[in-house]
Amino acid sequence: MSLFKFKNKINSHVVFNNTVKQIVEEIQKIPKYNELKGNPEIVLMVCNCVENIITKKDGCNKKDIVIEVIKTVFNLNDVEIKSLAATIECFWSNGMIVKMKSVEKVGKIIGEWFFRKFL
Repeated sequence: MSLFKFKNKINSHVVFNNTVKQIVEEIQKIPKYNELKGNPEIVLMVCNCVENIITKKDGCNKKDIVIEVIKTVFNLNDVEIKSLAATIECFWSNGMIVKMKSVEKVGKIIGEWFFRKFL
């Protein structure tokens, strides 16, 4: 527990880095995740994760978070980063990035808790 309550830019920085770290750890749990470099499906998964984690009040650019996650996991060069940015824009403009409904989030959390507790 932190003794300080972060605000504004510092809070955005903390949220940005914690989100990147959390998603990178989840991707690295995937067996042979290095083989997924360049796969648009992993990019879409990260986009949807970020869309459902980051809120407007966090003050973070979601596209920058997705780029940072993919760049961290797969060590991308500048050309690949530009291609990734175009892919993200394509996903966004075609409505492929979706926000999960609150009811779905609550149901998933309860289901995971139930599974851990009783099974």
